Amino acid sequence: MASAYKKIYAKQAEILCTLGATDAQMAEFFGVATSTFYLWKKKHKALSEALKAKDYPDEEVVKTLLQKALSGDTTAMIFWLKNRRPVEWRDRRELAVGNASAPFAVFIGDSEDGAQT
Repeated sequence: MASAYKKIYAKQAEILCTLGATDAQMAEFFGVATSTFYLWKKKHKALSEALKAKDYPDEEVVKTLLQKALSGDTTAMIFWLKNRRPVEWRDRRELAVGNASAPFAVFIGDSEDGAQT
């Protein structure tokens, strides 16, 4: 039998969110199935509101990543650009040739005979 929801769970969930916990981890913490936790989110407004605290750790990571990128950390810079400007910075580019419903990827590099393509 699933555990009954208690008011204190909203505050506990808020704390867990600020620590980066997922819904599945919180369900495990409360000793219920993930499906039960999802039902609780729909039924209990205080819990739904508490789960907004999930944004906090994400925002902190964004700030830290930006600081690292701006300080010259090449990996952070690449990660930032690939995610913020994927069209310009992705590694793979696709090119539709002929039939637009059957595009294929074109990789620029050496051909079998050593000539540049």
